[in-house]
Amino acid sequence: MKALTNSLLVKTYVKAKQMNLSPDFIGLVTSEMEERKLSNTTTHSDKGSNIKYTKKSR
Repeated sequence: MKALTNSLLVKTYVKAKQMNLSPDFIGLVTSEMEERKLSNTTTHSDKGSNIKYTKKSR
């Protein structure tokens, strides 16, 4: 997971949720996001999803 950029990690999370992938896999991705102190917001449009991520404040 360390090789993924923050942006790609969040995109992976969103896509995994959309595809109803294994809860174990989603848990791994979520754990990595928490370790990096990332949160995500997803907005949907006709052209697809715009994914934004922010560092959580301490």
